[in-house]
Amino acid sequence: MLARWQMNDETHLVIVLNLGEHPAATLGLGVGQLLHETDEGVAKAAQSGRIPPRAAAAWLRHNPGDEEVSA
Repeated sequence: MLARWQMNDETHLVIVLNLGEHPAATLGLGVGQLLHETDEGVAKAAQSGRIPPRAAAAWLRHNPGDEEVSA
């Protein structure tokens, strides 16, 4: 599951969630300031194209040019 919300200041809240038992493909998530991840590395894995099973991550994307998740 993927959800994105655009805030008034053009920032996007991105939440990605995999409730399944197998990794799931992810595309076009963008990157930004990490807010939460269920386990270390989940956000970067999701942004690289696969979210692990039973995992979730959320981040703020301030700029379409953001290149990596930062704490």
